[in-house]
Amino acid sequence: MRKILMGLFILLLSSTWATAGMNLRQNDDGSTDWVDASGNAFNVGTGYLTVRISDVSTAASEMVVVPFANGKVTRIDSVINGQVTGSNATFNFYTASGLTSANPGPATTNEISNGSAPLTIAAEDATGTTDSFTPTTQNAVGQGWPIHIRINGESTNAVSATLVFTIEPDGD
Repeated sequence: MRKILMGLFILLLSSTWATAGMNLRQNDDGSTDWVDASGNAFNVGTGYLTVRISDVSTAASEMVVVPFANGKVTRIDSVINGQVTGSNATFNFYTASGLTSANPGPATTNEISNGSAPLTIAAEDATGTTDSFTPTTQNAVGQGWPIHIRINGESTNAVSATLVFTIEPDGD
């Protein structure tokens, strides 16, 4: 009798989870997503996207593709591998919603912003210096969306940097 009651209890809990409207799906690549009744996928946890910039002292545009579905860029960290001299190196970030390899354009471009200043690596910063940027607007991203990184190139010395984008799942 105890086993039957335990089985009914587990069945009751299972049906409660299913009626919540979200199911956990295991993907072929080993990742997992929450999937709602409409088939929309949401990341299970925080994702990190790492990008290496070969020279912060050269004006450039770099692109990276977001591998996560339905999220928001909540933080961007940088670390430099040398000393920046001359002027500050600044980075501006943009998303292009609707732009994928299958749909190369046109797209809507939005600057990922914190409302005050871009990510800045100060002149005279030495190897290992870290800086961070906390975006508050235009920071929504989707799987396959490119993030466009623009570097002002006003500093001197050929210094590489590593950027880490923190992407939180978007449950909206």
